[in-house]
Amino acid sequence: LGVVPGQFAVLKVIDTGAGIAPEVEEKIFEPFFTTKSSSGTGLGLANVLSIMQAHSGTVSYSTEIGVGTEFQLLLPIYKNDSEKLTTAEK
Repeated sequence: LGVVPGQFAVLKVIDTGAGIAPEVEEKIFEPFFTTKSSSGTGLGLANVLSIMQAHSGTVSYSTEIGVGTEFQLLLPIYKNDSEKLTTAEK
């Protein structure tokens, strides 16, 4: 996932919507990509991923058509500030 090994706090966001269509799945983290025809800027997931990566974390997801989508936001857990600096520099 492009993050350093260690312990992570995980926040799960789950919906029971239509799921993400395979033809758009590879684009969901692109800035300005949206499936909404009349509204939305498409910055939501791109911003979330950028913020998570800035804090040495990441976003993963799983989706199933007709069932919904689950996003997992992973942020590293640090015991103290010096560990954070050492880990972030790696």
